Amino acid sequence: MKPHSVIRHLLTGGLIRGAALLGALSMSLGSATAQNRMPGLATGLVPPNADQITWMERNVQRVGVVQFNTLGVQRVNTHRQARGMAMMGLRAVAHGTEALAQSTMTVAAAVDTAASVGTVLPSAVDNSTLPSFPPIRSQGSIGSCACWASTYYMGTHMLGLARGINSKNDADNTTKLSPKWCYNMINGGGDNGSWFTSAFDVMLKNGAPSWADFPYNTNYLEWSTDPAVWRRAISNRFNTSGQVTVMNTDTGVNNLKALLNNGYVCVFATNIYGWQFRAAGNDPSTTVDDAVAGKQVCFFVKSVPSGHAMTVVGYNDNLWSDLNRNGVVDAGEKGAFRIANSWGTGWGESGFAWIAYDALKSISAVSGADNTTREAGWWYNTAYYVTARASYTPALLGQFTLNTAKRNEINVQVGRSATTSTTPGTLWQSGALKNQGGAFGFLGTTSAVSGSFVFDLTDTIPAGGNRYYLYVADNRTGSPVALSDFRLTNAAGTAVGYATTATGIPGSADGSTARAYADFGSGPLPPPPPTDDHGNTLASATSVATPSNTNGVIETNSDEDWFKFVLTSRLQVTAKTTSSINTYGYLLDSTGTQLVFNDDTNGSNFQIVSVLNPGTYYVRVHTYNKASSGSYVLNLSSAPESLPEIRLRGANLEIASGDTTPATTDGTSFGSTTFVNGSGTAVDRTFTVDNLGTGDLRLTGAPVVNITGTGAAQFSVVSLPVTTLAASRSTTFAVRFRPLASGTFTATVSIANNDSNENPYTFAISGTGVVTVDDHGNTAATSTVVASLPTSRTGVINYGGDVDYFRITLSATGTVNLSTAGGTDVVGYLYNAAGTQLAFNDDGAGFPNFRIRATLPAGTYYVKVAGFNSTITGAYTLSLAR
Repeated sequence: MKPHSVIRHLLTGGLIRGAALLGALSMSLGSATAQNRMPGLATGLVPPNADQITWMERNVQRVGVVQFNTLGVQRVNTHRQARGMAMMGLRAVAHGTEALAQSTMTVAAAVDTAASVGTVLPSAVDNSTLPSFPPIRSQGSIGSCACWASTYYMGTHMLGLARGINSKNDADNTTKLSPKWCYNMINGGGDNGSWFTSAFDVMLKNGAPSWADFPYNTNYLEWSTDPAVWRRAISNRFNTSGQVTVMNTDTGVNNLKALLNNGYVCVFATNIYGWQFRAAGNDPSTTVDDAVAGKQVCFFVKSVPSGHAMTVVGYNDNLWSDLNRNGVVDAGEKGAFRIANSWGTGWGESGFAWIAYDALKSISAVSGADNTTREAGWWYNTAYYVTARASYTPALLGQFTLNTAKRNEINVQVGRSATTSTTPGTLWQSGALKNQGGAFGFLGTTSAVSGSFVFDLTDTIPAGGNRYYLYVADNRTGSPVALSDFRLTNAAGTAVGYATTATGIPGSADGSTARAYADFGSGPLPPPPPTDDHGNTLASATSVATPSNTNGVIETNSDEDWFKFVLTSRLQVTAKTTSSINTYGYLLDSTGTQLVFNDDTNGSNFQIVSVLNPGTYYVRVHTYNKASSGSYVLNLSSAPESLPEIRLRGANLEIASGDTTPATTDGTSFGSTTFVNGSGTAVDRTFTVDNLGTGDLRLTGAPVVNITGTGAAQFSVVSLPVTTLAASRSTTFAVRFRPLASGTFTATVSIANNDSNENPYTFAISGTGVVTVDDHGNTAATSTVVASLPTSRTGVINYGGDVDYFRITLSATGTVNLSTAGGTDVVGYLYNAAGTQLAFNDDGAGFPNFRIRATLPAGTYYVKVAGFNSTITGAYTLSLAR
């Protein structure tokens, strides 16, 4: 629901503007703002202090230019192909290395960026649709927004993007990071809110555990005292952090778009209660904005102190916000970023919203736009991000046990030296246990309890030597800390290296420092992380021949192996694995663009068969869901191909034969369409048939394209493919979805052909239809005539976006009172006979009903009733009186 109109009035400073109309017209106007505050949901972002600003200056890279990664190249070329442009052979860099710092701008000429190659980014990107982005959830009444944005949304997504993890299953909390981990560490021992970089410090040095390991709830004080949780968190240590600055300029906007095109998501700070929303317009000169027309977009931000952290997940250059309300698309009015909030799916557009590029400026670039009490949309004109490692296994861990009633008095550091010394050369500061968490024990109570913690000692190894130190400093007397254990372990938690108790154990400190150290003695160093037998990027791929058999090992769950092969002639290539582990396989072209994916064709192993032209190709191997490790053999073979090889594509994406899961990305899901009174827009999808073989492909069915299944009657073939297709040629056919009834319908498309292993070629399609009868016309021409006043009319907003028109005629000048009653959130408009809007109101009759009072001369007028937004439906009663 919307905020109550009184709250809305207070949030916007209590200012209601009026408008003078020609003639003797007076009216009562309402204020329409969006859901920028919801009862029971907190914000919690606080500005950085001096120490945090210093930390940012030292640790957060300022982005100068953004290079393409493999996903970014793929998206650019898909965008170009959709517009009939040639693909570009762009160079792709490894994930996590895309952003070059402002200090390295001089080398930018040696890399491919959108600016350097003269290409354009896709006009729209939405990374919330990627498998790695988690479902929308709510922070509730806790002021933990910075950690929700940083850890749950950005951390989960960036880690999943680097490691191939699917986080979409809302019930599986093992794939999502816990925002409670960072927030409870950095909130100062109360629900005091936080700033991003304190969370970054923990994520970079201590990692973050899964939601399953440390579930989010209303307890904002407890820490985990389970060393296994700390070890698993360390395996998720993030790699680097960065910031995109000058977001109030085209340079900043373009750099952020380039990162988003590469699959990144970023976080930002804003005064959320100052967000001003209106519906996006529909540019009459194009259809590319139809999908976002009518969406609620923040078009500027008022100065209303209300610090809140959110996550930017995508952008759309086509979204139009008529900033000056002149009905004309002016320069600077197009484009918006897509935002994920941590207030649950009841906020905004199922938890998402849009903010116009122009809203990031303190003064609008559009003449005539509203600048009243306006501020730059994002604090410091900056967005922040972290990068994740494709895998991480620490070389050595230090596990220790402490007991204290006041955790905020202790600071724990580690160091290293030669065994001939008793003092470390330097001490390494963790992101955790550094005078944090308030005057509580480790469980967030006033009781002293023991807790076992684990720090990553890998960063101390460059200091040299086999003696490792633990320093526990207590900065105040009266509440001592006891140190009962310090041991060295490997990544699995097994003690390694020494046979006796660490020196200094047991120990204690009270306004002093407890020191302990442990030696490897005669024992060996823990084994280093497994050496990768094959590279895990395009640049480090292992070269193999065709034919060949290559042994491989997936050393860790997150590992993947890449192989490179070169063809000098057109051949049918088979790539497959044999192994006891479950493998995924990908075939990619020379730019790293995915051509084919396969899982389980060869038992639990993949098998890819594809006819390829001369060139360089890559095979990428990892385990199912990156959830296991083990060895395998990659078999690569080739043979001349003189047979047809059928392939089906939708939206330029391959549709596998036998596919039973319709998707919007490849056009097999037709989405939803509405027919009212028999009128509506049918949805057409064009599919491409490719012959990848060297022999003729013949489509032998009658009909050529056959649609069967329970929903077949809702679909029809509106254009047919050619029936004989020479090698390397393509043809298209089109399917139309025109629902005859309401519901979701599924059918199967079947194409009989002479490809022996894919005959018939089948795939599922689906569409959702809403077929209804409108109770009142949705234009002035079809309006319901109201013969006399006073009277009332019942109505229904039948579907999202429905409007109802009523026509009244006044024989003499007089005052009309128009209002609604009921539980449906509606707004009202008053127009004259020429269609000119005279009045608008929202909630004037008390939420959720409108009231318009206007003095009008004799004539014909129209009243329009509409839902507050495009999702509203329901009944209402309209009262019309004089």
